[in-house]
Amino acid sequence: MAGQISQLLKRESKVAAFKVDAENYETSLMNRLDLIDDNIGELTEKSNDDDIKQIAEKLARRIEFDLSMVHKVGVPIFISVMKHYCNQYSVRYPEEHQLESIVARLIDRDWWLRKLRVSHLRACEFNSLLGGKIHKGAAMYCSDETLEKRRDQSKRNKEILDKVSIMNESGYKMTLSEAAAVGMANPFNRVSELITRTKGFGELADKYKHLCIFLTITAPSRFHAVNHEGKVNKKYNNATPADTQKYLTKQWAKCRARLAREGVKFYGLRVVEPHHDGTPHWHASIWLKDESDFKKLRRAVKDYFHRAKECDYLEKGALKNRLKFKRCDSRGAVGYMLKYILKNMRAHGIEGEQSDEGNIRSDDSAERVEAWATAWGIRQFQQVGGHSVTVWRELRRVDEVEIQTRQFETNDKLEVLMRAWKAAQKLGDKKANYAEFVEAMGGLQTKPRDSLVKLQDEYLVTEGKYGESIKHVINGLIDVTVNFAVKNNRQDWVRV
Repeated sequence: MAGQISQLLKRESKVAAFKVDAENYETSLMNRLDLIDDNIGELTEKSNDDDIKQIAEKLARRIEFDLSMVHKVGVPIFISVMKHYCNQYSVRYPEEHQLESIVARLIDRDWWLRKLRVSHLRACEFNSLLGGKIHKGAAMYCSDETLEKRRDQSKRNKEILDKVSIMNESGYKMTLSEAAAVGMANPFNRVSELITRTKGFGELADKYKHLCIFLTITAPSRFHAVNHEGKVNKKYNNATPADTQKYLTKQWAKCRARLAREGVKFYGLRVVEPHHDGTPHWHASIWLKDESDFKKLRRAVKDYFHRAKECDYLEKGALKNRLKFKRCDSRGAVGYMLKYILKNMRAHGIEGEQSDEGNIRSDDSAERVEAWATAWGIRQFQQVGGHSVTVWRELRRVDEVEIQTRQFETNDKLEVLMRAWKAAQKLGDKKANYAEFVEAMGGLQTKPRDSLVKLQDEYLVTEGKYGESIKHVINGLIDVTVNFAVKNNRQDWVRV
């Protein structure tokens, strides 16, 4: 397919130049050459999944037809056609790929189906926000329609995973649903790992007598569609939850850069959860070295989340309502974070507990939060500081016999690697210990780029459904203290 697309794109253009205004050149040319089909269809709030499938099919076939005409209209105009359809249906044009790969995507019905489902869901959810339908007096966090669509999506995904079987190099077979159950796709596994890492940070804080802070950050009122009383907010600027998350992330990046320049090291975990109207806010358990570092952190957070011009710093009650710094001991910081992990993770709602935002059980709330995060593409949990989580997980893919064999072959003890490996394993009654892992990697004062154990990886050009792509391949781990690598036990899987 990629070769055929490449040949079509390389054919010489025979189009003549039309005398039109420069500003309207591309639009006029596309219309005069009948490259735009205005009858493909429109997605509305009443559109169902069958409607989305029909439009996805029409879009793929339309662009495939325009591709066959590229020798007449030229590649630049054909690119404009593809961008036109992406813009029309609020789908991001995949400009990061090579042209052949972009075309392969846009003539694929499944690619359009995935993108249209997301854009349609977000458009409908945004309309619910504008209509004041999402708040504690109506639907919490997300609309009931979005919740139902998320349930349908989960059901579709499960059916697909149950039907597809894969086999590895050793001949072992399993379904994709069985594979997902043992990985991070399983919410129970994700929660267990988040708890392990949070407790590990707590152990390190106790050991080094670090200061513990529980931080809450809320966006300015212009990002909130509905106020805390459930009334429409007149200051609302039509921002989506995704827009609010981008704002918070941007300000946090500035804050972290400044703290890095000031030599402040900190570590912990951040949780994103929605207010009752779906507007995201942040909670974070953060540990710092001492009081001096805490003052620098507090000053930086206030500067970038309150005093900056984009923070509407003159707004009444801004400082009181947007930023909260709560001192606590390590046990308290861990406890706060565990509460937010459990209440926001689907299948882990705290039984019987009421949500902080309204009269809704926490276990029901967790499902709505998960639907909200999925709809807007928001990452709920993120580690702050510490060492590579990828290395932590990859250590479980290295067999002990591999390390022992390498030690025997080279007479190197690989002490650092073995220490990190043992920390990441669950061996008998011994649980994995993230604190021991951090210490083995060089400790809290060692920057992640200077960690003592790193990935042995490479980037390969591979041929896939949409042509050539860059694939990140992890082959194992390197003990940098002796500059020696061990292989992981990953195997190639094929569909059967």
